[in-house]
Amino acid sequence: MSNNKDDKKNDLIKEIKVSEIFDGNDKYIVPIYQRNYAWDNDEIKQLINDINDTIDNPNSNDKHYYLGTLIVNKQKGNSNLYEVIDGQQRLTTLYLLKKFLDKEIKKENFDEKADKLQFEARDKYKRTFQLSDLSIDN
Repeated sequence: MSNNKDDKKNDLIKEIKVSEIFDGNDKYIVPIYQRNYAWDNDEIKQLINDINDTIDNPNSNDKHYYLGTLIVNKQKGNSNLYEVIDGQQRLTTLYLLKKFLDKEIKKENFDEKADKLQFEARDKYKRTFQLSDLSIDN
């Protein structure tokens, strides 16, 4: 016997690929109540190393890497806008890595309205994510 509540819950929880997050039509907004981006080099390097270890592991036929949970709330009246509830640090890091790897970090190509990840932030903190101030340290 099927429970309608359980069926509905299963429709709301799904496993997706990172490529599906940023390559589709969906957009994500990090609301102002979320803490500021706080990962430093150690967390970023750990994420990159974990991904590389999964890819480079010759003993594994499974090339899946579980990044953790991304919890979002679909915004009413907008079929492809999601408010990020949990997972903002990983999502932001993956987004920045993708932008870097795609060589899209060019000020003239940056269109905030077309971007897949947006931040509701106080003016003081918006500078953190302005591309003119972004530098990549080795």
